[in-house]
Amino acid sequence: MAEYKHAKYLHKDDEVRLFPGDEVEDALADGWEFPKFPRSNGEEWNPEVPDDEVSAADAAAEVLKANRARQEKLDAKDAKTVASEQAKADKQKK
Repeated sequence: MAEYKHAKYLHKDDEVRLFPGDEVEDALADGWEFPKFPRSNGEEWNPEVPDDEVSAADAAAEVLKANRARQEKLDAKDAKTVASEQAKADKQKK
């Protein structure tokens, strides 16, 4: 069984963003880094999570991934609709 990769908060250019566990390595390679400062409430951004537990960040990252996939489907559907309408308009001009 593959090792579960926990979601992590990363920092770049005055922005902190949550990355799903399977995207953390790519984000680090892209210049993101682990925050070197605490949250506004004084807690760490990425506290240790036991291997057999899921953190709130993990759950939030799964929601982010699901929303991203949903938005990609909607965007593809919109692009298809626009292309179809454009083809109809082009056909009517002829």
